[in-house]
Parts: sequence; C-alpha cells; structure tokens
Amino acid sequence: MRDGAAEELIGAPAAPSLHGRADLVSDVGARLRPSAVVALVGAPGVGKSAVARAVADAFGGRSARHRVVWNQGLADEDGAGAGDDPGGLLVVVDGAGDELDARVDEVRATFPEAAVLAVGLRAVPVADAIVDVAPLPLPATPAALESSPAWALFAERARAVRGGLELDAADRPFAHEVLAATDGLPLAIFVLASQLRSASLRRLAERLRSPDTTTGRRWGAPLVGAVRAATLGLGAGELSVLSQCAAIPAPFDVETALALVAAPDGVDVEEALVALRERSLLQATSFGGAGIVLRVLGCVRDVVADPSVAGPVAARHAAHFARAKTISIGMPADVARDHLSAALLALPPEDWAGARALVERAAALCRRAGSTPRLSSAAEAWAARAPAGGEAPLRASAGLLACFGGDSARGVALALAARGDARTDEERAATLRALGLVQFFRGHLAEARAALEEASRADPTDGVTWVDLAGILVLAGDTVSAEAALERAAVEARRRGALDLVAWADLRKAELLLDLGEEERAALLLDAALAYGELHGDARLRATASGDVGLLALLRGDGARAEACFRESREVLEGIGLGSSAATMRWAIAAAHEVDERPDDALVAYEDAVLAARLAKNDLALGLALAGLGRCLADRQELDRADARLAEAARLFDGTGDARRRAVVAIAAAHAAIARGEPSPSSALEAPAIVELSRRSAEVRLALTLARRRLGAASERPATLRDAVRLGEILVDRDGGSLQLPDGKRVDLATRGAPKRILAHLVARYAAAPHATATLEELFAAGWPGVRVSARSAASRVYVAISTLRGAGLGPILRRTSEGYGLDPSHLSDEG
Repeated sequence: MRDGAAEELIGAPAAPSLHGRADLVSDVGARLRPSAVVALVGAPGVGKSAVARAVADAFGGRSARHRVVWNQGLADEDGAGAGDDPGGLLVVVDGAGDELDARVDEVRATFPEAAVLAVGLRAVPVADAIVDVAPLPLPATPAALESSPAWALFAERARAVRGGLELDAADRPFAHEVLAATDGLPLAIFVLASQLRSASLRRLAERLRSPDTTTGRRWGAPLVGAVRAATLGLGAGELSVLSQCAAIPAPFDVETALALVAAPDGVDVEEALVALRERSLLQATSFGGAGIVLRVLGCVRDVVADPSVAGPVAARHAAHFARAKTISIGMPADVARDHLSAALLALPPEDWAGARALVERAAALCRRAGSTPRLSSAAEAWAARAPAGGEAPLRASAGLLACFGGDSARGVALALAARGDARTDEERAATLRALGLVQFFRGHLAEARAALEEASRADPTDGVTWVDLAGILVLAGDTVSAEAALERAAVEARRRGALDLVAWADLRKAELLLDLGEEERAALLLDAALAYGELHGDARLRATASGDVGLLALLRGDGARAEACFRESREVLEGIGLGSSAATMRWAIAAAHEVDERPDDALVAYEDAVLAARLAKNDLALGLALAGLGRCLADRQELDRADARLAEAARLFDGTGDARRRAVVAIAAAHAAIARGEPSPSSALEAPAIVELSRRSAEVRLALTLARRRLGAASERPATLRDAVRLGEILVDRDGGSLQLPDGKRVDLATRGAPKRILAHLVARYAAAPHATATLEELFAAGWPGVRVSARSAASRVYVAISTLRGAGLGPILRRTSEGYGLDPSHLSDEG
C-alpha cells in the first residue's frame, strides 16, 4: 500500500468550501430565532450540508453561551454551554431521509425553545421559513471562468489533487464544457475535478459527451454524468471493489469494507478504497457524530450497482456478518443496524444458525445503542419463515431486539413463546437468557434474576449468561453471588478459549470490587482490561475500562485524572457509534468538575450531559445528570429549578428496581435541602439504607461524599462575618466565602469555587487600591489557579462567575470597564 494512504483514507474531511454562498449563510442565520424551524432544501449534491455546517459554525460563534447540536452529536464548545438562554441552542437535523419530519417533531417536543435547521430534499410541514439552496451560477462564456464561483470550487479541488491548475487559452473551451455538465452542483463539480489527477480537461470533456449521461431526472443527470466519467478510468479490480461497496446501504468504516469485500486476485482492497476516494466516488464523512466513515454516493449506485448481482453480493455480506465477532467495533451503530437488517433478510431460510448468529450480534450492539423497528422486524420475519427445529432462540432474540426498540410488551411475548418452543438444553438456555435481559430492561429485576439463574442451570458452560446474571445480582445487592458468577464466567470462557469474554468478566469483577471499595484489587483488573483492549483492538472494552478508571480516580479525589479518562472513553464510544453510552461519560465529566470544586464548569457540563442524554434517549445517564444538575443549582440558590430537575430524576428511577440510582437522587435532594439551610438533611444522609448502599455502590458513595462536603461547609460558616469589608450596605468576607445583604440575608459562597476566589481577589484589590480594575486574565488566574484554556474559554468562565456574583446580590457594586472588573469605590468604606 502507498505510504500515507491510510492517513489519507481515514483522515478528517476538509472544511467545506462556500464559494458564492456567504450571503446565503447570513440569510439562513438571520432566520434562526428561538423556536423557529428553518428548512434548508435543494437537489442532491447542491451543497445543503456544507451550508448548514457554515450556518452552525456562525451560530455557535455568536457568544460563548451558544450551543449547536448536529443530529445526535454534541459539538464541542470548549466548555461553554447554552445555560438558560432560550436563543442559545440550535439543533441541525440533516441526513434523516424519510424520517426528517418525525425527527424535527421529536426535537421540537424535547427542546421547544431551540431553533431548528432541517436539511432535506423538501421542506418539513412545520417550517417557519424555507430557504432554497440553488446550484452555483455557471459562466456564460469561457472568458468568464475566473469570475465564476463554480469555477473557483472546481479549481480549488483540482489544485488539491494535482498540486496546481494552469488554465491556458487552449484549455478554456474544455473547462467551460466540463463545468457546464455539472449544472452548478457542487458535488458534481467536486467529483469531476477529482479526475484531473489522472486526466486532462480535454479528456474529461470527451468522457462527458457520452449520450447516456443525460438519462434520468434532470437533477440526477449531472451527478450520473460525473460518476460515469470517473468510473471510465478505473481498472477491473477497482470497479469490482466499487460495485461491492455500492451494495452496502449506509456509511461504513474501513475495517468493515475490508471484511466484506471479496477482492479479485492481485487487488489490494485498501489501496482500491484510496483510489476510489481520490476520485470522489467514495467520500469520507462524519456520520451522526460517530467518527469518520466512508459512504458511497447514491448516484454511484445508479451507475455501478447491477441488479443482476445484488442477490449474490448481499448473501456474501450476510455470511461475513454472521462470523464477524466485532460487528459493533469501529462502526457507527445506525450503520451496523442497517447492515445487520439487510444481511439477515438475505440469508436462505434453512440457515437458522447463521440467522441466530446475526441476531445475537445485533442484540449485543443494540443492548447499548438501541434497536430499530427495521431490525426487530427483520428478525421476526426470518423467524416466521424458518423451518422448525431451530427458530426458538432466534425468536427470543427478536423479542430482545423489540424490547431495545421500545416495544417491551412485544419483547416479552416473543421471549415467553420462544421459551415454550425450545427443544434442547442449549436452546432453552438461549431463550431464557433473552427473556432475562428483556425483563431486566423492563425494570423487573426479580423476574430477570429467575430467568438467568434458570438459564445458567440449563447450560452451565455459557459464560455470557454468568456475566449477565452477575450484573443482575449486583443490582439486587447480592455481591457475594455476583462475584461467584463472574468467577464462573471467567472459568467457562477460558475453557472455551474465549479470551474476549475472560477480559469482560474480569472487567465486571473490577467494577464490583470498585463498588465494594476494594480499590487496589479493582485497579489491577482495570489495568489488565485496558491492556487487553489496546492489544486486541477492542474499542468498547477499552472505553468501558477507561471510564471505570475515571470513576476510581473520582473516588480518590483526583478530578483532573478522572476527567481525562472520561473524555477518552467518550471519544472512543462516540467513534464506534455508541452515543447512548457516551452520554453517560458526559455526566461523569461533570462529576469530575464537582470533585475538583469547579462548580461553574460542573453546571455547564451537567447541562450538556442532560442534553446529550435526552438526545440519546438514555434514561440512566439522564437521571444521573439531572441529579447532578439539581445539586449545582441548589448550591447557586436556584432552588425552584433544582427541585424541578430532582423531581424529574426521581420519576425516571421510580419503579425500576434500581435502588442505587434512587439513592443517588435522594442524596441530591438532601444536598439541596442543606443548601436551603434546613436542619434535617444531615440525619437523612446517615439513614441506614443510604449508608448500606454506599458500602456496595461507588456512585452512591461519591454522591454521599459530595453531600457531606456541602454539609461540612454549611456547618463551618461563622454566625457573623468577623473579617469583612463593608461595600455600602453589603458586608463581604475577605475570603469571598460569605456576604450579608442590606436586608440582613446571608448568602453562602463557600462552596462556589471560582466566584468565591474571584470575589476575594476583587476585595483584596480594592483594599490595596480602591480604584483598581482587575483584567479578565487576572480574574481567570484567581478563579481557576493553574488551569490553562483558550482566551475565549477563559473570558467565558469569568463572565459566568461575575454573573453568579451579580445574582448573589453584588450587582450594584460591581463595575465594568474596558479593562475588566472592579468594585465601585463610591459605595465602599473599610470595616475590619
């Protein structure tokens, strides 16, 4: 393979060029007001997504408190959050196809005050404004090429692939002819310009004169013509690879392509993929926040996908998927689900063993990323036409998929029916395991435990069943039996040579030890799991272990180390399409800020975590994030908002049988009561049930530690301000930890971290020089000592901290100048 080809193949795509589109971007951005829905419409290939990306970038740059959500991936905003600004959130829905209307409705229901940008071939019915993205204008004559935005885009791409583009008089007619064949569609321009790596403008124009380039709908003709011109120069091996890739119905990663494509003799598949991307027949794209993947253009399928070979190609893909043990690794979840659905339907009716393997792969994926009606329906359809004698496990797995897709009643019915149809111990164990998981995801822990225990008796050699049972036992509080189940899982996995399952069993044991407070033993197992994940390329194992290492760091009070681990875990999970699991890491990052006493950062991070969890429909992550957000709001004395968040968290966990998460919410409620100054919460934190749960749950122990810290800060507050400065009628402690307002109300800032330190700095500056002003850089250094961030992020954090001080009652005496902030000396007099 050529040097550097891998980097070129999977590297991040270049930022989209917007020649001639600046006014359009400004027009769309001006329409994005709170609650507005703007539809961005246009023909395929006209550049809608590029315009949407530019609009989103401009929106996110309006202020530090503006946030953009692109499909289901939260854009990193360098620590800034939307806060309470209803105009601070933009949701872009792009690439949703036929589901665009439903996706927009869902976004409006979840975030009614957000602006929505819907990108598609047609406008959504609820659009308040419709903006049409027209093709780029073409030059009327060859002499007008240089003034054309279409030619500017063509020349830019051409220079990228060949290092330069000199346009002499002889080439002008051919350049004009090639450009005219694109109809101004940026995608067609991009595809054709890519051919200049190996063809001249004259040769490219000759390819485009084929009479069949004008077939099909008018908007499709330029794209089809561009693709035909691009395929004419391909070798037989590259054409074979392209045809097989065209049979894949969704974006795919490089490893998947290597597994699926049957290469002709002498053809390097990865090198062929590089060549196809160089011709823009394959495109690298960011798919739903799940990392860089490849996709085949729809117009490419129109040209190279021969219906006469579609059946054999699909069947070959099904065979690959049936034996692919890492189907969810390195592949976006939505893509994997599409692949699995297509592969399942392509299997012959008698291959029930292959179908079961496929559905089990799907279940392993969807257990963490959710199912789709298409996938569960495909499993049911295959089970219905399968011959008698092997369909029971498949039907049970179909029930599991239905449960993951949100239809738990259907899932239970299928699993129960499958249990009755099982003929052998192995089938019985498989159906019982599926039934146990269905009951678990319904929140019925007792029924789940009974089914999994019966499954373990039916087939004691199935290590997966033992791992699943251990998880149920942990939730039930039976940690002794859980540890024994994990030991049995590891033994059976070693006996079968399933080293990946051994690693997972050891990881689950580490999590159990972490819950029990045996940190040193847990650390050894976590190190081993990380090493296995890195050695064998098991990204999900590595991400899970990294998150557990972060939790261990939290328990040890090392917030910085914890945050680094959680961010690494989140990036890996998002990269392999497990956005739902990644949402949990956002909650953990916020908790790391709390441990490091960075309450303002924690507040923003919890808001991000709530948003991510809602989008991912992850109730566990949502409940934990809401509990943390409630704590932060209570510390800011925003008690009504805190109560609302905590009440929502409690509703999410009520009736689930998850005592640990209910305890986390109860502790957060006590935390809020402490912030109110109520006397009873201290006894609530020492309730026997809470204390007992803290002995076998790391999450409960962490929540309890934070609440006790809050209780300690409240109890240490002096009855009077003994070392204070009088600011007019306001008294402020010199350490910034407390203040007394003119009406006698005390405001506690002892746990507010940065605002407390910034106030202390301002008081000290006033004491030294009453007219002094502190710069933003100076205040950031005081509020976040030793922290290094960008200038924009630093300014944003200072603004949020100053806003907190204003809200605490210091607004009348804070003054702002062009240089920074200070205390207004006209209101001050010293009082030691």
